[in-house]
Amino acid sequence: MHINKQTKQENKKDTKNNKKKKGFQFYLLIIIRQVFRYSSSIKSNKKQVTIQISKSYFIGLMEEIIKQSKLRYLECPKGHLHDGEQLNFICVDPVCKDSGLICSICRIEIHQKHKVMPLKLFLCEVASKMKSRQQLNSNIDELLSQLDSLNQSILYNLKEVVESLALTIKNFETECANTIKRIREKIISQAFMNEHMPKVIDSIVNSEYTDVEALKSECKKLVDSINYSEKKGIEIDIRPEKSIESFSITEQDIIKNIQKASKQFIESIKKLEKSFEKTISASDVSVQFQFSQTFKSSTITVTDSKTAIQGSNQNYENRFALLEPELSMEHPTRFAFQVKHIANWIGFGVCLKNVLEKKAYKFEYNNIGHGAYLISSNGYSWSHSSKEDNMANKSFVFSNDDIIICEFDYTKKLLTFKKQKTHNKFTLTLDFPDTEKVVPCINLCNKGEKVEIVNNIDLSSEEL
Repeated sequence: MHINKQTKQENKKDTKNNKKKKGFQFYLLIIIRQVFRYSSSIKSNKKQVTIQISKSYFIGLMEEIIKQSKLRYLECPKGHLHDGEQLNFICVDPVCKDSGLICSICRIEIHQKHKVMPLKLFLCEVASKMKSRQQLNSNIDELLSQLDSLNQSILYNLKEVVESLALTIKNFETECANTIKRIREKIISQAFMNEHMPKVIDSIVNSEYTDVEALKSECKKLVDSINYSEKKGIEIDIRPEKSIESFSITEQDIIKNIQKASKQFIESIKKLEKSFEKTISASDVSVQFQFSQTFKSSTITVTDSKTAIQGSNQNYENRFALLEPELSMEHPTRFAFQVKHIANWIGFGVCLKNVLEKKAYKFEYNNIGHGAYLISSNGYSWSHSSKEDNMANKSFVFSNDDIIICEFDYTKKLLTFKKQKTHNKFTLTLDFPDTEKVVPCINLCNKGEKVEIVNNIDLSSEEL
């Protein structure tokens, strides 16, 4: 009975979720139908014409229809207080597990601190963004053709490398076989001479040779089997086992080098695979950070969601401006800032949102626990958890127009900073529970200091 009850609850939950999804699809369907009705009603004074609607025209028309339409909102399926409430809001917060269509009660109960928009405004913005990107998406066939060409180029070069490796390995196998053959012949020759040399010497001494060529041949073999030097004279070292010992040492070196080459090759291939992963990650919809209008010091002004300006000189109060959305604890995230104007001191990094809220965005830098991990323009580092890294002259300096790239990687407990197009790099170790809400942040000290979020560059291409 308990299992059946649980199954029914799960089915009920799935049904609600499906209704929620279908509700959003329903609104889009209404809008699309209105677009086609509007477009099909246009006729020529002389004759009726069939209108070919381009993508850009269609989306532009969709945007206008959304603005002019009176949407018929569906009701929230959650029941109780939600009964009769319209699904006229949408949660777009990237860290919300229940993002999507919501009602006014949902907004207060679950999404109070989330990024929530009226549904109609959201649809208008999506249509507007799609319209602005139509030119980029219109040449999809050309882009796919270019992708195929790039793939063919990689495969062609890979084939050349494989063929070159195969030829090198084949040549090595041949050389190895020839070496073994020469050693084998030498061992057999030495064994023969070891047994035959006394007989040859005895035959020469007793004048048993009557054939000159046979005598010359035997003497040549004797010469080949001895070593001669001015200092030591004639030396005889007929030991077949010596060749085996020598080759055994060589064989061990060969095996080590083969294993080393194999390991290096495999590591190189893995690096290439990681570069593919970075490319795919970079081609996905990237996180577009923006300054929060809510979570910041009162003296800092935010314009266009990407620029922050300090309005007055500060000691330790009113220094922080926080970004949205929150950083992921599951995978690395990169973000970047550009210094537009520095009067005295600017800091970049991440902060623990709840800690800084409790401190009213004050920068209590003298002791750890201040809630931030930063580097500053004077080359210092600042750490929430490490005394050695707090107020320490360990980082690099930066100034006007410099772009600072940051990588937050909670899985490795690292925050890495790098000045773009330089070798200046610094890393802070992170130490805080994974329940903390972590966001990128800036710290502005003096009046007029200005920082801009950089969202329009390929951060994945920078080696950190």
